[in-house]
Amino acid sequence: MSAAVHTFKDSSAQTGSNSGSWIALNTATMLSVGVDILTGGSGTITDFDVWMEGSDVGGSDAGYKMPADLIHEPTPATQVNRLEIVNNETTPTLAERWSATYKHWPWKFARAAWKITGTSPSIPFRVIGCSK
Repeated sequence: MSAAVHTFKDSSAQTGSNSGSWIALNTATMLSVGVDILTGGSGTITDFDVWMEGSDVGGSDAGYKMPADLIHEPTPATQVNRLEIVNNETTPTLAERWSATYKHWPWKFARAAWKITGTSPSIPFRVIGCSK
C-alpha cells in the first residue's frame, strides 16, 4: 500500500479558532502530520494550539480529538505525547515546525483543528500529512 499525501489546512493566515474539512483516509491505519509556520504571527497571541480530529462519518460530525503517539516540537527540540501537536504556543516564528505520528489511526476521516486567541492575532500556517 502506497502512502497518500494530504493538505489538512492550506497556508492562509488564521485569526481565530476553526477546523479544516474532513479528508477521507479510507483504509489507512497510520498518519503522520506536519505543522509549519510560514511567517511569524502578528498581533498579540495568547494561545495557539493545533490538533487532529477523527471521525467515521465526516460531514457535520464534531469529531474526536486524537492523541498522537509521538510529537516532535521545535523549541526545545523534544518529543512528547499529548493531544495537541502545537500546545500553548505564544510566539510562533518563521520556519518553526512540529510533527506528529499516529501509529494506529482508527477513523475513516481526519481533519486539522486549531485554537488561536489574543488581541488581533494572525498566524499563517499549514498542516500537511501522509497516510498509509
